[in-house]
Amino acid sequence: MHILERLQAVLVSPLTVWSSVRKEEGLGNATIYVLAVAVVGAIIRWAVAMVYSPPSMPGSSMMGWSGGASPTGFITSVVFAIVWMFIAAGVLHLIARLLGAKKGFEETFKAAAYGSTPTLLLSGLPWVGLLLAIWAIALEALGMEQLQSMSRGRAVAAVILSVLVLAVVIGFIVAGVLAMIFGVVGRGMMGS
Repeated sequence: MHILERLQAVLVSPLTVWSSVRKEEGLGNATIYVLAVAVVGAIIRWAVAMVYSPPSMPGSSMMGWSGGASPTGFITSVVFAIVWMFIAAGVLHLIARLLGAKKGFEETFKAAAYGSTPTLLLSGLPWVGLLLAIWAIALEALGMEQLQSMSRGRAVAAVILSVLVLAVVIGFIVAGVLAMIFGVVGRGMMGS
């Protein structure tokens, strides 16, 4: 199945797409899919930033980008999407195994990769983030149910718990970085 056909199937027929995903071997197709959807998503975010973000530096509109939609940001967002997919799938797999998942990491990665389609593709659209997250959680749970032979309840629990674990870890990282920044700034101001 080609990438556009897979994209359409994930978004339009999420209950039936997993039987064809199950036949895929290895991580290659799912990784290429994440790359392709992340590129399209980055283009959408760039276009939205061009419309909604004022230029952040003098001359930025002449260079063809606005706000956070720089060429570096574009490339970084695509690379980050792929790296993040492996991390998120790893956490999901560990939790799913604790809740009774029966298959290997490949099946979890495919559920995460294809299930994350809404957020990879449309996260740049203003005011729809929560709806996209709920849609992605539902798609990932359907994928885990089908690909890992889990009950629907356990699949939903695995996906939600993995999101919560990742949110807590990110929260601690952000808090640590902010503490370091403000600790350095605070010492610099106190020492003057």
